[in-house]
Amino acid sequence: MSLRHVHHTLLALALVSGCEMAPEPSDASRASPDAAPADAARPDDAGDAGPVGVDARVSLPDAAPCESPPTWYRDRDRDGFGDPAAALTQCARPDGYVADGSDCDDDCASCAPTGVERCDGVDQDCDGMTDEGVQRSFYADRDGDGHGDRDAPMLACTAPAGFVDDSSDCDDACAACHPGAAEACDGVDQDCDLAVDEGVQSTFHRDADGDGWGAGATTLACAAPAGFAAMAGDCDDAAARRHPGAAEVCDGADDDCDGAPDQTFACVQGATTSCTTTCGSTGTGRCTAACGVPGPSACAPPVETCNFRDDDCDGLRDEGVWEWNAPTIEAAGRAYDRPVVVEWGSARRSFWYADGQVWGFEHSATGAVTGGAPTAVTGTRIFHAASFGTHSLVFASVFSSYVILQRLSSDLRVRWSTTIPISASQVRVTVDRDSVYLYTVESAGRVRRRVYRLTDHAYQAGPLELGRTARPIAVAQASPGSDVVAFSRLDLGEVELRWVQGAGASPTVTSRTLPSANPVMEVAVETRGGGTPDAMVAWSTRGGAASDSEIRYGYLSSPSAVAVAGRVTTGTTPNDPPDATQRLGIDVQGDRFFLGVVHTSAFPVGDTGTPRAFQLFLDGGVRVFEVTRVDAGGAFHTAAFEGLAVTYAQARLWYAPPGGGVASRWANCFSLP
Repeated sequence: MSLRHVHHTLLALALVSGCEMAPEPSDASRASPDAAPADAARPDDAGDAGPVGVDARVSLPDAAPCESPPTWYRDRDRDGFGDPAAALTQCARPDGYVADGSDCDDDCASCAPTGVERCDGVDQDCDGMTDEGVQRSFYADRDGDGHGDRDAPMLACTAPAGFVDDSSDCDDACAACHPGAAEACDGVDQDCDLAVDEGVQSTFHRDADGDGWGAGATTLACAAPAGFAAMAGDCDDAAARRHPGAAEVCDGADDDCDGAPDQTFACVQGATTSCTTTCGSTGTGRCTAACGVPGPSACAPPVETCNFRDDDCDGLRDEGVWEWNAPTIEAAGRAYDRPVVVEWGSARRSFWYADGQVWGFEHSATGAVTGGAPTAVTGTRIFHAASFGTHSLVFASVFSSYVILQRLSSDLRVRWSTTIPISASQVRVTVDRDSVYLYTVESAGRVRRRVYRLTDHAYQAGPLELGRTARPIAVAQASPGSDVVAFSRLDLGEVELRWVQGAGASPTVTSRTLPSANPVMEVAVETRGGGTPDAMVAWSTRGGAASDSEIRYGYLSSPSAVAVAGRVTTGTTPNDPPDATQRLGIDVQGDRFFLGVVHTSAFPVGDTGTPRAFQLFLDGGVRVFEVTRVDAGGAFHTAAFEGLAVTYAQARLWYAPPGGGVASRWANCFSLP
């Protein structure tokens, strides 16, 4: 017999001796001696008595009887723990019973001494307490803002009414006060960050004058404290009437704080401002007490500038600001005299007398000699020339008993010539596209006009007698077929003007007389042309003393207009020369007439002289001023037959310098067009 068999036999005998015989084991039990009965407690049942693997119902021979039967407890929920109120005492464990009677709820399989407590109002671990250790804290939310009062907590499985699981509220009586709330400027901590009104306060500015606009010191607040204003920008916090938006008044101050005082007025009271002087220039003066521009008498003139105006109101224009360019002497070696200069487009042609012959020069726009050596032109020391654009160039010269009239090419070669059998002491010519107008002074000082056609070189009209003179005459073309002739009367007491219009035998002649305080010596005339029948005439006078010698001028806007007259003191003028000579010259461009003068510094004729330049303006009347003398290298011998020519371009003077040659100089402060 095996040891295992002996063991089972002894156990069976013990059970039989103290207990009722157990039922016959099932086939399954017999097949597996170690198997537990179907209703036997699980191996982990705490109340299961007897050795593991021993079946109490197995009848063993010679078993001991069951002397002390155990107590078994009903386990309805099969959780291994029985109901202490449902117990049985017997040797064999009944089905559905266990030896542990510590269950607190035998209808709850999850409720046992070893159960895990859940938050559901049930005592899962049978310790007599419900939901201990698994409840959560909730906090009273009296203001309903979703944030609770940390000082009013409650434990529960779910949030009771009026409670939340957030304890961050800083004021549970203020629904707008909680973390994340927008801060309002009201002295309350809405966002619960322990700071009040942060980030929402406004900046207020010190308003010392109480005008609602501040400046300087600032403070942060929800509302403006006393002495502060919400708006900044006060430019004078000591004057309540000065602030942005205030009405500007004439007081020299910035009343509306826009940075500009008195800007609604003509000028700033008491400040220096621009104004119009008595001569029409722009000067400076003090703004009046009524913020008005000072009148001309209170307006200080500016310094003179080169602008063809009288800036400093001294009656002169551009004085002291003009300069003469350095002289350029050309064609040296011959003592030229009596220059006559004509325009040829933008260039010029000049004629000079020397050695019993007239010599012609070609010049550029700047006066420089071009074309090489001078051209000999048939003529005497009494001659004249004129041009019409680049279409016609004519030359006339007086001989003892006739006058030669020539048409020249641009290079001064003779294209056409005619001889007129008259005796004359002076000659002047003008020319247009069709005709040459010849003016002569003949016997008894008669001033006559003749017309010759360019088309057939034939005599067209004349002679037409215009008056008498013993002095030089001057002629200017007002328009094609219309000339202005100026000369002195035989008694030298007046200047005669003749407007001659028409090329036929009976032209229209209009006469004007300009009185002269002293005897008329030389005369020059110019017109602006273009059909305007105006005239600017200038003449030199000889008085009883040097101080009486001067240049007089007169401007007439039309043959019937009142003459605007004036004078320019030159110091002295030449003595009565033995022969007529051109000592004055006038040219014009636009509304500006340029006047050139040669005068001697002492008597008698033959002493050195100096060219001077003047300008006459048409600007609300004629004004005249001296430009300057031709000083550096400009003094030259004023012999009886020496003269001066003037062209306006660059205010250029043409003259014969000492030592021979020809020269021109221009005076300006900038180059004229």
